[in-house]
Amino acid sequence: MFACQPQDEALITQDAVEFIKYQNGYIIPGKYIVSLNPTAINSRKDMNYDAVQDSMRKSVTSLLANYRISEEKLSYAYGNAIGGFAAELSDEDFQSISKDPSVKLIEPDSSLL
Repeated sequence: MFACQPQDEALITQDAVEFIKYQNGYIIPGKYIVSLNPTAINSRKDMNYDAVQDSMRKSVTSLLANYRISEEKLSYAYGNAIGGFAAELSDEDFQSISKDPSVKLIEPDSSLL
């Protein structure tokens, strides 16, 4: 298989944020999307949107606190489309949280610019 776009391009900077060219977008170093296993999510899908989001944020902040990761690193809690969150994680944070049984997948956050 081959890609239409080169994958090995230099870092670029936009608004003091570095992006790395990757396939069809730009990876934002240190930022990740974390998907949680459905059994780990305490929110109920029969609640309204705001209630689901609030419930997910509480679950995520509790998970982060277990690993001494500051709530300030949480960018967004996803409670409807996916169960998970976006956060800024150090290498140590990434290694710790990736071993949690409630975590299904961690992938780099990206932007299409």
